[in-house]
Amino acid sequence: MDIKKRVIKVFKDNSLDVIESGDNSSADVFLLMLKLKAEIFTIKDVQGLSPRVYNHWKNSQLLPVVRKNKLERISYLEFFWLRIIIILREFGLPIHKIVKVKQFLFAYDFENWQNFDPNYYQEFYEKNGTIETDNFLGTVIAMLLDKKIDSKLIVYLDGLAYIDNGDDESMPGNDPHIVIPLLNIIKDFVKNTKNINLIKNSGVLKETEVEILRLVRNGDLKEIRIHPKEGEIKGFETIKIVKASDEQRLLNVFTGHDYETMTVHKNNGKISYCEIITKYRVK
Repeated sequence: MDIKKRVIKVFKDNSLDVIESGDNSSADVFLLMLKLKAEIFTIKDVQGLSPRVYNHWKNSQLLPVVRKNKLERISYLEFFWLRIIIILREFGLPIHKIVKVKQFLFAYDFENWQNFDPNYYQEFYEKNGTIETDNFLGTVIAMLLDKKIDSKLIVYLDGLAYIDNGDDESMPGNDPHIVIPLLNIIKDFVKNTKNINLIKNSGVLKETEVEILRLVRNGDLKEIRIHPKEGEIKGFETIKIVKASDEQRLLNVFTGHDYETMTVHKNNGKISYCEIITKYRVK
């Protein structure tokens, strides 16, 4: 199957209509595409990748852009692609076949139904100072982040690849293949990244989700209650336990917290602790 037919298969999923129409005008998708360009990662941020291996991949035509500076930073689009390469290498797929996967994800101009020029990405970067994200992988990642679509990258052992969005008609046949759940790459990034600002600036979580993650990692909450509606977080509330063994301590609690509700618990006639509920509303 040629690359055009493989791309058309993905278009059958209505959730990816933005790719077919070329309409990246919605605010969420537009901002995500911008964040995919931001060079906020170092090679150390890519779990499972050493500088030596990274340099080898640079010389093997696996990367869309080759930078000349030694202390280089990369975009989230490149970070995502590097994680895909690592997974494919763990399955033993040779580098020359991963280059074919790269051709599918990066080299195709789906608006004009033709391949980009081989030097397009390097020339674009040298001219604009950012990587080109208006490609198949960039748009799929934006849709993953915006709509949390559980897309999978299907890679055959000869390097042939396409995206599966759960459409039975596009499921792989009986030939051996590798399945990479793309949403798992995002989940692993959030799970293994301690730097909250790096997660926020990458765009993989919305601001409300980043705030909830920060509160969870803070570790001083008894409970977080999330109120979703139609797949979106519309509000949440936190419950925090504060020890308050005397009146002075209780006064400090009263004046030092922005809270909606406070419950004072007593034991044998003495104040034991306070349960503070703070509500957050998402605009």
